[in-house]
Amino acid sequence: MKKDIPHTLSITVPALNEEANLGATLEMLIQSSKNWKSVEIIVIDDGSTDKTSEIAYQYASKCDLRVIRHKTPFGRGYSINEGFTESKGDFLICFNGKKDTTQSQVEKILNKVNQAELIISYQDNTADRPLIRRVLSRLYTGIINLFFNKRLKYYNGSILLKQRCFKKLDIKTSSYAYETEMLLNLLECGTSYIEVPVIDIFEDDRSTRSLKIRNILGVVFTFLRMFFEIKILSNKTRQTN
Repeated sequence: MKKDIPHTLSITVPALNEEANLGATLEMLIQSSKNWKSVEIIVIDDGSTDKTSEIAYQYASKCDLRVIRHKTPFGRGYSINEGFTESKGDFLICFNGKKDTTQSQVEKILNKVNQAELIISYQDNTADRPLIRRVLSRLYTGIINLFFNKRLKYYNGSILLKQRCFKKLDIKTSSYAYETEMLLNLLECGTSYIEVPVIDIFEDDRSTRSLKIRNILGVVFTFLRMFFEIKILSNKTRQTN
């Protein structure tokens, strides 16, 4: 396939006990990024107790792949941040190891490169989600938009961003609010963006860790800290200057 995107790409794949899905995820990512100049994939095994890392190593001969393994889980946000920090590509993006999207949807995001500094994906098939998750997601997005005066459709999708944008950041959270903190900080700096609708995979028997008490508290704490930093502390600094 002609490599018509003259940039290097780093894909971070956080995975916790995903031996059943990781192989299909990596195969999908390899196929969907073939038209980039070069691609590296960084799998972050966040303390898995199954064969997640073994599955990842099987793909080392098919692509430029590294595996970073944690002895105990540090959290999804920590894993993404570590992957992005270790990345060498011109552009960065994260896809979950649980195979919650398809090759065509990955390509839809990646092919928007250079149309803005941030390519932000959002779920276009939210009606397929379980009702409770749909309600909580809309509530979360609405609260973030209201309190930070934004209009994004979704804060937890895959985001294609330039390496230089990431290097501006000092993200503190290791929670599921990682993308929210990243986006709010970049948007406050006037970073350009476009939003891309994607069709995600929702399976009835697939559980989510986002609703665990620890993760909920992490999101709430991040929201409060970000509100203080952006809406209170920054305003005081601007008024002083």
